[in-house]
Amino acid sequence: MRGFIIGSVLNIPPNRIHTASIVFVITIFMLFLTIVTAPFKALFIAHENIVFIAVVDTIDSVIKLALAISLLHIQADKLLVYSLMMALILLLNLLVYATFSLVKYEECSILVHKKDINKLYLFQLIGFAGWTTYGMGAVAGRNQGTAIILNHFFGTVINAAYGISFQVFGAISFVVTSIMNAINPQIMKAEGGKDREKMLMLACKECKFSASLLSIVVIPFLFEMPTILGIWLEEVPTHTALFCRFVLVSFIFDQTTLGLQTANQAIGNIRKYTLLTYTPKLLYLLIIWLMLKHGCSVDSIMWCYLFIEIYVAAQRVPLLKKEAGLSIKQFGTQVISKIIPVCLFECVCCMICQSLVKGIRFSLLITLVITIMTGIISAWFFTLTSEEQLYVTNTLKK
Repeated sequence: MRGFIIGSVLNIPPNRIHTASIVFVITIFMLFLTIVTAPFKALFIAHENIVFIAVVDTIDSVIKLALAISLLHIQADKLLVYSLMMALILLLNLLVYATFSLVKYEECSILVHKKDINKLYLFQLIGFAGWTTYGMGAVAGRNQGTAIILNHFFGTVINAAYGISFQVFGAISFVVTSIMNAINPQIMKAEGGKDREKMLMLACKECKFSASLLSIVVIPFLFEMPTILGIWLEEVPTHTALFCRFVLVSFIFDQTTLGLQTANQAIGNIRKYTLLTYTPKLLYLLIIWLMLKHGCSVDSIMWCYLFIEIYVAAQRVPLLKKEAGLSIKQFGTQVISKIIPVCLFECVCCMICQSLVKGIRFSLLITLVITIMTGIISAWFFTLTSEEQLYVTNTLKK
């Protein structure tokens, strides 16, 4: 498999094939580490120990930043060194999560006793893990498969642009991770307590909060993407801004209904949901292959990417209406109508700022500050309810 992909599918210079083969093996090892770490991290989320996760993620980010800076001064093969160091960081994450889980939580044990095995729960867990793996594999397959297809048709330069877009995505996605980690256990607990109404209410709140907060941060970046990339990178690969914008806009649409995914997991109907919402992501690979075969442009395949993400996000609403009794009208009133004003105000503010401060020194900083402040103010008045405003006020006072 490794020889076929590297030798026949990917467009790699002959002098880099050996390094690419080593990196391929390291990447598979990194995937294994990520899968093994997931249950330990899930244990901390289940216990709502968000502080520990935040500390580990912060240290992880600092180490990765130090690694990126150190690459500037390393004379060895930078790609190989980077791959090895990233694998070591993931291994360190696994050791930290596993060690603290074994020490802190009594239900976590290396040895499994026969009396602890419940066949019913075991089969349910296998089914849940299987369909979840299919879903995550579909996302990974879509993302990495797109990179392979782009490489096949356009070469390595466009891969750099595509890779940078997902680096930007990864840097911004932390904005909503904390919200999801905080609310997801409450959604599970409410469904476990047979309180379906509260479960759906929390799922809608997660959709509203995560999409609104993400919009506040992302929209100014969308307008200023070429400038930001120019500051960040010495040479900006062609199509980088295009990829970044489409990926981030798709992310906003995905967040508007992502809380419903947690609600679906809580009620346990994994198979149907996974097939309906993740299969289109895999079909995307076939679609763009055919599109590029017939001479379509990079812009067209990214429009296809966006449309499929919107379709998947929209599918969650009728599915949860059928499976859990979600009111579509209520979802529109409590979620969609609360997000739209924030997006509109920020877009208008960005356009005004760009026309007024263009060419002025620190124009980027001025635009970002004013637009984000506009988003926060509009979210206060249009997104938060009076009870939520009171809660925020009391929290800030404390």
